[in-house]
Amino acid sequence: MEIKKHFGVYGVCFQDGKLLCIEKTRGPYQQRFDLPGGSQELGEGLTETLKREVLEETGYEISSYSKPRIYDVLVQEEGQDFAVHHIMAFYDIVLDFERSQQSLPQELLDGSNDSANAIWLNLEEITADNASPLVLKAKAELRGFPELDKTSYMNWKVKEKKEQPMTPQEMWNAYKQINPSIGDEIDAWAFGVDPDLLADLVFTGEKTATASAHDLYAIENEPLPQEGTFDVILDSQDQAVCIVEITKVSIQPFHQVSADHAYKEGEGDKSLAYWRQVHEEVFTEWMSEAGLTFTPDSKVVLEEFRKVYPI
Repeated sequence: MEIKKHFGVYGVCFQDGKLLCIEKTRGPYQQRFDLPGGSQELGEGLTETLKREVLEETGYEISSYSKPRIYDVLVQEEGQDFAVHHIMAFYDIVLDFERSQQSLPQELLDGSNDSANAIWLNLEEITADNASPLVLKAKAELRGFPELDKTSYMNWKVKEKKEQPMTPQEMWNAYKQINPSIGDEIDAWAFGVDPDLLADLVFTGEKTATASAHDLYAIENEPLPQEGTFDVILDSQDQAVCIVEITKVSIQPFHQVSADHAYKEGEGDKSLAYWRQVHEEVFTEWMSEAGLTFTPDSKVVLEEFRKVYPI
């Protein structure tokens, strides 16, 4: 059997009991969670590759890196007469949350790259069925049992790609068969910043809350969200990602938003400090465009929701 070699550099970011992963969209690890990282470009140093790949795949810059080590796996795809000897350099990394998360480059968002959104996972959520061999190696060492020897995966099953995306109407009709009480009127919207990343966080259950500037509803002549209503969450291409039910709506001054709400928003490190930094920048910009001034006393609309479709 022919053996092909592949070398890559990857970041291990473990914070608050969760591992930072990305979703693979192509290749033998497609539709699985993988580590941020990838192959070197010509003349690139290991840490140069690390910083570039992590930024491209997560939107965050690295503030520090340490503990370089090497692992390897042998992967033979099901039905193939060759195997890939995947040699991987791991670094522990700390992300720079002081800077806002950058939008992913267009070459990633339009599907020409093999990775998609970044997501934080509990170790218990990582399994052999949903993760790449790289993530499984990282999980083993984080649990204190590093797999130092080469691990072989023969007849590796490549998962099928996700079904074609639905339009908002198609998804609404599908959910209406389960819950006819939702009616015919559709409320569909995308997040104003990083719509693909945030929609995916909602889809995976990582994000169960959001916030918006109260004063903009009057300016834009939009009604406030209501508990018990249903919304279709869209991606950047206006395709339906999921349907959520609004479970709670409240209005508070910006400076009184709690750490509990910030955590439920599921973004960055989920801290209140991160939430305030990101939302202050966004609300200041949006309100300025509407001729308004943002202050810590500005009111924000806080929503909580749960995903109801797809189940």
